[in-house]
Amino acid sequence: MEDIFLQYVELFDGKDPQIQRKLNHTLRTVLVADRLARAMALDDENVEIARTVALLHDIARFEQWTKYKTFNDQKSVDHGELALDILFKRNMIDAFGINPEYYPIIRFAIGQHNKPRIDTAAAPDGRALMHAQIIRDADKIDIMEQWRTNYNTLEEFTRAKASGLKNGNGIKPEILANVQNRNIGDYRNAVTHADALVCGLSFAYDLNTTEAKRIWRKRRYPLIRYKRTKALLAPEDRKVCLGVAKRIMKDLK
Repeated sequence: MEDIFLQYVELFDGKDPQIQRKLNHTLRTVLVADRLARAMALDDENVEIARTVALLHDIARFEQWTKYKTFNDQKSVDHGELALDILFKRNMIDAFGINPEYYPIIRFAIGQHNKPRIDTAAAPDGRALMHAQIIRDADKIDIMEQWRTNYNTLEEFTRAKASGLKNGNGIKPEILANVQNRNIGDYRNAVTHADALVCGLSFAYDLNTTEAKRIWRKRRYPLIRYKRTKALLAPEDRKVCLGVAKRIMKDLK
């Protein structure tokens, strides 16, 4: 399956660092999903499903970047929905030799992996819901791990400038209220870099597996994300954002 996936990625510009970035993210997320599934003591069948979902969850990113030159879904297309189009409407899923009985699980998990919250009422069954939770946790872990281990100041500042976020001070009350109520913030409402940081930190409240929470706590992701982003924040917002990061660290215990 990985070979077929790599053949698909070869259809795009392999010299483009953004294509490489998303390819590497996908391969790392497969390993994280495997780790989470095994920590849950799932059987081999479900470990393989978790790996499959992780392999395919961002398959739309390559087309998205090539066509729109952005990974911002608001400025282009919902990459979760585009993934379902590529896999199921264009029938690419058939190339992977997956038993069709797993299609509802894969469809639901991938379609829900990038949504603000899982639509639990739409889950075909408990197993599909579980795999949606695993991929969301695995995705968040790899994103945070890159902030921890592979941070490039110039690259992040360049990306920040292109994000359209403002350098102004102030955090939207509704974003802060979400965190105070232990809910996740919605990036779509972010205006300033402080808004975006608080939304990113609040992803801790969407973690579903014990192992994911343990990893976030052990690797101190909230504090590191704050440290990496601090220079982008207005001075007035730094104390508030640091307080959010510290509170989330406590809540992860």
